[in-house]
Order: sequence, then structure tokens, then C-alpha cells
Amino acid sequence: MSPEVITACATTGARVTQVCRLVGLYARGRDGRDAIIGQTTLAALMDCTVRTVQRALAAAQQLGLLACVFHGRHLTWIESAQAYANGSTQRRFTNVYDCTTPPDLAATIALAAMRHHRNVAPTEGLSSLQSSALALPLSRRCAARNDNAAARRHQQAKARRAKSGVYRLATSLSLRVIWLRTVSRGRLCGLLKPFAEAPWPWSGAQLVDAMDRVCREHHVNAPARATGSPFGLLKWFLARIDPITDHPDAGRSFAVPEPRCLTCGRVRQVHDRYAVATGDPHRWEPDVRTTP
Repeated sequence: MSPEVITACATTGARVTQVCRLVGLYARGRDGRDAIIGQTTLAALMDCTVRTVQRALAAAQQLGLLACVFHGRHLTWIESAQAYANGSTQRRFTNVYDCTTPPDLAATIALAAMRHHRNVAPTEGLSSLQSSALALPLSRRCAARNDNAAARRHQQAKARRAKSGVYRLATSLSLRVIWLRTVSRGRLCGLLKPFAEAPWPWSGAQLVDAMDRVCREHHVNAPARATGSPFGLLKWFLARIDPITDHPDAGRSFAVPEPRCLTCGRVRQVHDRYAVATGDPHRWEPDVRTTP
């Protein structure tokens, strides 16, 4: 490595080696191309700040070890709407890197490839796996390499979350309240958890009716849009709704009615004892109006 480049970027050779290895592990193929990885992920794996990762990436690109083929950007309004319609919370694209070969090492790597009769990538071989002072305790996502294990685990966690009662309540409420459609449903779960886990779970329609009641009590019209934060407006509404006492079914008895006799109106146990004690001849015929 060139000491001048390392000094100019205010980094170290160890950091540059670490960032190159990690970017290579996220590459799609064995040639080290199309490595999609964010700077925050690199900072977490390297146990350093994002600024340290940026300096190491700048030094690696100046040394010819990495090439940024796509610069990350935020999604446009149309792309954000399409992602939200597909159930994704993505808000930006991350950088895409290619592992490249420095010009001064091209002849050496070409000679090594001819000897071993296979393609050699800068991050491929025993040097990136053997134990050394620069070896990293890589996570499962980093060790998965090209298997897309992290994306698969993310989809599995998302499917499990979508089956939960609080997520279904958030989905139902966001479909009924137009000013909540810009808020991710996962963010609403924290506010709606007491209502989904109440003794009588709430539905989206019941919450909308309760919010309308709050508007009538405070002599205001139901908002068609949130002038400030939609999350804050929902928090204001839910703070004035008790998840237990304000439920429409809070005063209703959910006990299963015990069937009674059509003739004498007694329950089955009392009817049998009365028949044995008095010799009452009428048979047990349950009343269909009291039978659950």
C-alpha cells in the first residue's frame, strides 16, 4: 500500500484491509463484483464509526482496490410510493462496489491465475480466511456471502410480524385513516400494542369510532390530514382512549349461558335433583333460546 495515500486519507492499512475483505464477502460472484453493502453495516462489523469507514473506503478506491459503480441515493417520491405499496420500508439505495486489481499487481495476479488455472479475486483465497491479527469475528450475515441469508431472514421476520395481532390492527387502522398511510405499520405497533393485547382486542373500525368520539368530546372535526406529525396525532388520540374501559364490549358479559329446561326453567343439574326428590315425571328438554 502507498503510505502517502494512507496518510492523506487519515486511516491505517489495517482498516483498508478490513474494509476490502468485508466488501468482498458481500460480492455476488467469486469475481468480487456487485457488492451491495452500506457504510453503517461496515461500521458495525468493523466496530468503528461511519467516518472511519468512509476514510478507509476513500483510501481503498484511491489505491485501486475498490471501485464504486453505483452511488447511493434517496428514493424519489414515486419509487417510495411503489415500495410502500409492495410492503417495503426502503427509503434509499446503498452503494455498490466492485473489487478491482491495482495496476501494479495485475501481472502478479495474472501469473497466479495461470498457475492455478482459475480466476482469482482480490478477496479470494486462504489469506482472507486464515487466522491473523486482522481476522474479524464475522457475523452470520457476513459469513453467508452469496447465499443472501440476511435477506431471507429479513423476509421471514417480516412474515412473522405480519401475522401478529398488533400488526394486523396497524394495517386495518392505516387503511381506514388516510393520514396514517404515510407512517410505516411497524412504527404504529408500539402505540397499538395495548389495544391489541387488551382483554377484548380492538379492531380498526372500533378504534376509528373511538377517535370520532374523542373529536366530539373536544368539539373538533375529524382531521382529514395531519398538519404536523401523523404519529404524534395518533398518539394524542390514543392517550384519550382507555384500551379496557372504553372498549365497546367492556360492559358485556362473555360467559356462556347455561341451558335451561323448557318446561320448568331449571338448569340441568337442578332439574335432575328436583326430579329425584319430588318424582317430577317431565323430561329434560333444553330451551333453544338459552342453548349456546
